[in-house]
Amino acid sequence: MFFVEDVMISEELRDARFGCKLNICKGGCCVEGDGGAPLEPEEAKWIKDNIEILRTHLNDEKSRARVENIGPTYVEDGVEHVTILPKNGACVFLLEESKGFRQCLFEKLYLEGRTEFQKPISCHLFPLLFRQTKYHKLLSFQRRNICTSAWNNGGHILKTLEPALKRKFGDDFVRELFENIENDAI
Repeated sequence: MFFVEDVMISEELRDARFGCKLNICKGGCCVEGDGGAPLEPEEAKWIKDNIEILRTHLNDEKSRARVENIGPTYVEDGVEHVTILPKNGACVFLLEESKGFRQCLFEKLYLEGRTEFQKPISCHLFPLLFRQTKYHKLLSFQRRNICTSAWNNGGHILKTLEPALKRKFGDDFVRELFENIENDAI
């Protein structure tokens, strides 16, 4: 581990390479998992404040029903998360597109210029994981089978995810992070 500001960084991030292969996984990272994406408090508020608009764009009846009956988020261990569907694990805001592809509703509306909310930062950072506890902050990553073809392909994971890192931590943090690992061929 090494530190940038007050964040512990996994040593493995010095060398990790990652290049998302959406044409292979078709958005499967938003389906797999044992829980929904953790939300920042302001993200949860934005989702709740805009749920009527979001619900009109959901193209899956199960997702609409889940949002209406349970709500768009749930709280687990004091952290609010985006709601997932119980049977297939998919995020309720994951749209089924043509040929088995899936697309994030938040990102779709953002790219169309219809909203300023890109998507939850935990999703934007994936496969990087940021955890904050009472005692420390940690940036690491998670290898999932759905992303097997993406690992060791593409650029350095931190460079690939630079926009998400800047969104979460700011330009100064990212600059210091890159300076800290510059000798590792980022």
